[in-house]
Parts: sequence; C-alpha cells; structure tokens
Amino acid sequence: MRKPVIGVSCNYDNADVFQNGGDLAAISPKWHTVCENYTRAIEEAGGIPLLLPIYKNKEDLTLILNTVDGVLLTGGNDIDPLLYGEIDRGKCGRIVPERDKQDIAIAQYIADKTSKPMLCICRGIQVLNVAMHGSLYQDLESDGPFYQHMKKNYPMNAITHSVSVERGSLLYKILGKSSIGVNSFHHQSIKSIGDRLKATAKSEDGVIEAVELEGAEFILGLQWHPEKMYDSEEQKKIFAAFIESACSQ
Repeated sequence: MRKPVIGVSCNYDNADVFQNGGDLAAISPKWHTVCENYTRAIEEAGGIPLLLPIYKNKEDLTLILNTVDGVLLTGGNDIDPLLYGEIDRGKCGRIVPERDKQDIAIAQYIADKTSKPMLCICRGIQVLNVAMHGSLYQDLESDGPFYQHMKKNYPMNAITHSVSVERGSLLYKILGKSSIGVNSFHHQSIKSIGDRLKATAKSEDGVIEAVELEGAEFILGLQWHPEKMYDSEEQKKIFAAFIESACSQ
C-alpha cells in the first residue's frame, strides 16, 4: 500500500528557548517546531509526515496543499480573538498572527477546495471552527459554567475525563462506542459552532470535544490530544482511520 504524505502544521515563534550557547548570531531566531507525538502517530499509522512551515508566498502554500494527501492541524497558541469578532479580554496566551493566518487558510482551502482528509487537534479544532466563522470561549472557567480542562498536573497520556460520542458520526464509526476517556490540555473551546460543522462529542460539562464537517468524507476536529495517548488502542484508531482516508487520495 502506498504511504500517504500528511502535511503537519507547525508552531511558529521567536522565543529563544532552544539556544543554550553564547552564539550572538543566533540570538532571537524564529523557530518552526512541532511535538514529536504528532509525527510519530502519523508514522505508526502508516503515513509520512511533512512539516509545513509558515510560507511567505500563498501560492507556495497552495502548491504544497495540492501535493500532500492529507493535513494535520496541530495544537499550540491561542487564536487572536479579533479573528472571531471579539477583543482579547486578558485571558489569552501568546498570539502568533502569522500562524493564525496560515492555519485558517489551510483549513478553508482543504474544506472548500479539496476532498482531502484533515484531522484537527486541540488548537486545530478551534482553527477549523474559526475558519468556518464560529467563535471560541476565551477561557472556559471565566466565560461559562465549565470546570478546568487544562490538566497540567496529569501525565500527557492520562485519562482525565470522558466524552460522549454521537451515534452515527464519523467518530462513532471509528471508535465503535458512544463514550471514551480522553486527556485534557486546553483552556479554550468552541462557543458558537461554525458553518457546516456539527458537534459530535461533548464532555460531561458540555464542552464541545469533537466536530465534523458536513458533506466531507474525513474532516474531524478533536479538542483532546489522541497523539499523546500513545498507549491507547482506541486513540490509535483515529490516526489509522485518518491515514486510511488519505490513502484514497
């Protein structure tokens, strides 16, 4: 079977967190980074990850999106609230406009111009929602009757709560069950759902944990991190289904 190539979005930052030496020429460089768990999950499912840096030329981005067989939108920084019609009320983390612009462009292009599969994780589900003209809770505990979903005190692969999965949804077909335990490392989530999106999983306190694009074969957004739950056969099914869909491209 041919291995599909999966474009993987990157974090983009000029924080000088990787420099330990005294090389003045390397002070404050800009970095494209991605957590290894994403690329490892793709490889283990049978795909080939290809990192997508921030492109200055939009035509170059379009060219590469036409080349890959699928796209994974990864986690990372909070999205600028101005992009969903709100001002920053002081609860957002660091904003990276370059990444916001490109990730939203990727989501819209894949959704509107192709039939390629796209898996959108954590920030990715939020990008997908904003790209489809939805909005976000800037901080779950401040904005609504929700409990804390940023479980930094747990190992990354630990289950911290369960989500209910809608029967008949793509996610239900993948998992074969209506409830699943997940990890949780986010303080924002979907508020008003975007055009053509359907919520297909929710947490006990009502947070939207999964969305799917109506009419698409495989465009799936997840608020948790299946790639970090590397010891879960259930979570591996998500990547297996994603790669299987990409093989048909």
